[in-house]
Amino acid sequence: MSAEREDSNSKRPFKDTQEVYRTAYETLVGPLLEAPDSPLSRKIAVEQNRLMAHLQKVEDREETESQAQKGNEVIAFNLEGLSVPVALPVDYRGRKRAPENRHNIAQIYFFGDKSLEEIGGFYKLTRARVHQQVEAATCQMLRAVPQAGLPLEKLNFRRPLSDRLRDKLSLARGGVTVGIMEALKGGATYDEGNRVRR
Repeated sequence: MSAEREDSNSKRPFKDTQEVYRTAYETLVGPLLEAPDSPLSRKIAVEQNRLMAHLQKVEDREETESQAQKGNEVIAFNLEGLSVPVALPVDYRGRKRAPENRHNIAQIYFFGDKSLEEIGGFYKLTRARVHQQVEAATCQMLRAVPQAGLPLEKLNFRRPLSDRLRDKLSLARGGVTVGIMEALKGGATYDEGNRVRR
């Protein structure tokens, strides 16, 4: 296979996949939020006021935080029969099979710092199912807002590990990397850091 052909079959960087989702989301949601009298803008204003009222009651000890959360709804717009969240209550935990879950999962994965296992634990899904939901949400966005030169099969869904996740992985495997980093931060030389590995 020629280098040229290999290049055309290669996956794009992960940041391109993030950008595809973000661009489609902003294209779909932006105009709805810019119009101050749109139903979505009105709903967000109502929910923000309701949340502020609940937070005041929590501060005045008239209500608990869990009661305040129950009073807040997911604010979403509908895209091809699925809800795409625009604003979520603090610490929102998706109901089982809620239509907005797919996009909640995609947004947490693309723009947060949770691993597939952590997201799966939150939604009671396997790693593979979380991955499927992220791909399905992105596919849905691409159908709604096609982007030239970025077909789904070219997108890369393998997110680079953050420092936190890299440390977590190291600890799960005995913590050698974390031990070396701690030793080096503490002023150890390269040779002393290497001794941590043994």
